[in-house]
Amino acid sequence: MTGTNVIINVIRSSFTNVRTGITSAVKGFGGAIYIDSTAAQTTINMQDLQFLNVSAAVLGGAVYVESGKYLTQITFDNCVFTSVFSVSGSLIYASFID
Repeated sequence: MTGTNVIINVIRSSFTNVRTGITSAVKGFGGAIYIDSTAAQTTINMQDLQFLNVSAAVLGGAVYVESGKYLTQITFDNCVFTSVFSVSGSLIYASFID
């Protein structure tokens, strides 16, 4: 997928009482948002978001982003995090895989 550019906009949203657990289909990553950007250059814009009582069982209480060899840019603007938890990366966890 060389030359592919992806833009993800998450705007004016609220995530309340959201949890991820661990099952055979779910890794327990990203309590509210899980983004896999390993296949393309990715720009992620998160604006005017509210996270309330959100948790992930393992990584990224609110947001988990997995990035590969392509550039990944993440911007947070006017986001509120309240009672957000995870074992690692309580608010945001970014994984860079080569």
